[in-house]
Amino acid sequence: FHPFGLQILRQNHKEAGLPSHIGVIDPSASPSILKDLIKDITIAGKEKFDIEEVLNIINARRVEISQGRKEKTQGFDEYHEMAEMLLPKFMRKLDILGVVDFEGLLLKPLELFRSHPEVLEKIQDRFSQMMVDEFQDTNETQMKLVSDIVKKHRNITVVGDDDQSIYGWRGAQVANILTFPKNFAPCEVIKLERNYRSTPAILGLANELISKNRHRHGKILKAEGKTSGQLPELFVIGSDDEEAEFAEREIQYLLQQGYKHQDIAVLYRSEERSVGKACSSHRSSYH
Repeated sequence: FHPFGLQILRQNHKEAGLPSHIGVIDPSASPSILKDLIKDITIAGKEKFDIEEVLNIINARRVEISQGRKEKTQGFDEYHEMAEMLLPKFMRKLDILGVVDFEGLLLKPLELFRSHPEVLEKIQDRFSQMMVDEFQDTNETQMKLVSDIVKKHRNITVVGDDDQSIYGWRGAQVANILTFPKNFAPCEVIKLERNYRSTPAILGLANELISKNRHRHGKILKAEGKTSGQLPELFVIGSDDEEAEFAEREIQYLLQQGYKHQDIAVLYRSEERSVGKACSSHRSSYH
């Protein structure tokens, strides 16, 4: 989504009020900018504010504004007050620098569409067909961007699995895929229930667990060309250090059983915290 937003801005930089060579600042630069801006605000105890939390509120407020919600965020407190003071200063600073931040790569195109409908119409004509993958991970802003572009022709295919939506903590809205058949009716729903990756034992457990969720598209995964396989095991581990020690013990155990190092692999997530692990893969597509 973000490279796509950057492409739109580069091709329409004049209308967006941006220089021809648009700079994109690293996400780590935004807190630094806010730290400099907060120095110019006269308020007691300003050094106690968590800049990352202020930035999160600012970005949430930007999304509200992009959706046409001009009212201030509910639950107004000192953090929201600080965010409201810093928001216009932050946006002005980005304009002076002639750069766009990570959130702006999606929000700026939406602003461009509102202020220049002819740009939106040009993009709608250019992209007469759209496909979105991993649709269960889209957020409110991404959904708005998609909806604006396909509004004219409504030729859209999305691929995803509501059962694998694990990014709600960073803004993903599983409702986007759950309500898609209704919001884009009439559409055809194709369930991809044949699974080529997991064994019947793993899929049986996965089906049993996920069936408890009442807010999902009904589907049952079926193993393709697999023997029953071993039942999965669940290990509850309290910390990162304990997890590393556990992995080491398991490796030593396997080596004692006659396996070689080349038979063993450790899979892990890099650079971001995982809130769930998928033991099987399944997708549904809608178009």
